Amino acid sequence: MTIDVPVDGDLGPLAPDDDHPRVVVRGRARRHGGRRIVTLFLVNEQDELERGGNAAWLFQAELRVRAPDGAPVFARRSLVVPGAVPEVDRAELASLDMIYRHEGELAVGHGVATHAVHAGEDHMRAVELRTVAMPTADVPLTEAPAVSDFADAPAIQDPFSRITTDMKALGEADDHALPDLLEPLVVAYQAWIVEQAGRIADPVARLEGHEEAAHTNLETCRRTAERIKAGIAALATPDVAEAFRFANLAWQQRVRTVAVELLRRDETLSLSEALARVDVPENRSWRPFQLAFVLLNLPSLADACHAERTGLDPLVDLLFFPTGGGKTEAYLGLTAFTLAIRRLQGDIEGRVAGNGVAVLMRYTLRLLTLQQFQRATALMCACELLRRERRMIDERWGSTPFRIGLWVGRRSTPTTTEQADDWAKRAAKSPTGVVGGGGSPMQLARCPWCGSELKPGRDLKVDLKRRRRTLLFCSDRMGACPFTGRHSPNEGLPVVVVDSELYRLLPALVIATVDKFALMPWVGATQALFGQVSRR
Repeated sequence: MTIDVPVDGDLGPLAPDDDHPRVVVRGRARRHGGRRIVTLFLVNEQDELERGGNAAWLFQAELRVRAPDGAPVFARRSLVVPGAVPEVDRAELASLDMIYRHEGELAVGHGVATHAVHAGEDHMRAVELRTVAMPTADVPLTEAPAVSDFADAPAIQDPFSRITTDMKALGEADDHALPDLLEPLVVAYQAWIVEQAGRIADPVARLEGHEEAAHTNLETCRRTAERIKAGIAALATPDVAEAFRFANLAWQQRVRTVAVELLRRDETLSLSEALARVDVPENRSWRPFQLAFVLLNLPSLADACHAERTGLDPLVDLLFFPTGGGKTEAYLGLTAFTLAIRRLQGDIEGRVAGNGVAVLMRYTLRLLTLQQFQRATALMCACELLRRERRMIDERWGSTPFRIGLWVGRRSTPTTTEQADDWAKRAAKSPTGVVGGGGSPMQLARCPWCGSELKPGRDLKVDLKRRRRTLLFCSDRMGACPFTGRHSPNEGLPVVVVDSELYRLLPALVIATVDKFALMPWVGATQALFGQVSRR
């Protein structure tokens, strides 16, 4: 059904369908800055009692608006509307308005989403607007730049090509070599900032009206470059350099993850053969932004009194872009550094370095949490093996294993060791190993270190008497994996998935879902995750 809507003053009521005269369109049109702002609502004024319940409801209703001649009359609106946007949000919205200046916001839904049919390639204009219940958008993958992307900018390309991103090279470099390997990253970034500053006055960049936001963003970039330089300078401290090398060597586990995936596709290969194939720089290198993110956070993680942590204006760094860009690798790389620096520096002002939760990762969805748990467990295995090796020559690494904890809600994992024991007994009796009801302590299908298949009736052990632990052992038939019962009899894989054990053992890394935090006012033991303890 189609109706003509005048765009001046109060609009309606206008009935699109003669059979439903009390389903009307109302709205208002007003002039602003040489344009018209038009607001339209589809209003259901039918009486539910008169029409008999559901007969008065509207299902899958939609509004579409077009100009009579089909012209692209709908224009982009500014995100920053004076008087309508709180001052606290204006700077951020101005920045977003600049960054997405090639993608115009043409309509805003009230309790519904909107979709614009653009005028060809011009996303600043639309020939049609319509409401949609489920909006969709194409979000391009975020990809790290390559050296070839700066072919027209030698001031960027030359230092960019000299950045050392190979984790093996960084993990094996000595204290004096590290700065020379990392300095080109800052030089390339600073050259890029200079190039971006030159674009502000370039008409091709279409930054007219966005100059203030552009200068503000570039000033943030300059401060970030200085923080990266400070991170490189912090490597002059031996403990910081050692923890940085530890993080690079630990994060080389990416190679093992790739090898395990290769083994799943080709079972004729041995683990050593798979490792030989994939242990190449391509599979063990940082993306430049990941390395920069790690470096700019080193000073504040190495100094408990750093201004970014305790100052009047403390800082939180956020990596924000779509899935697949490499955020998790950056976070986990920084996690490995955090675990190492805590052990190397020892106890500080009553804070015990060898125990307690160092990193807390929180997700909104259980499925996503389990996926990240599997990836992070491989890193924790690498950290634990490095700790075992290094403790032989440096007692600062301590006797407490590096562990990862899974803290998820909705009965996904057991709350107590007794529940884990009950699940394990039922799984041992099940022909398929599949057990329904109650949380499962079996959250890994394969050993994250060697890829061996894990089965609950065989590899899951629950000690209710002496240690009150739920242990998962690797099933490697050759006994070569360091997480088999032979090589790690009292620990197995360094994972904790039972709530009561998690509160007692306090794994170095805890991955949680957001709903678990609702327990904090009701379960006192959760306070231990945040260091609120008086004794062990």
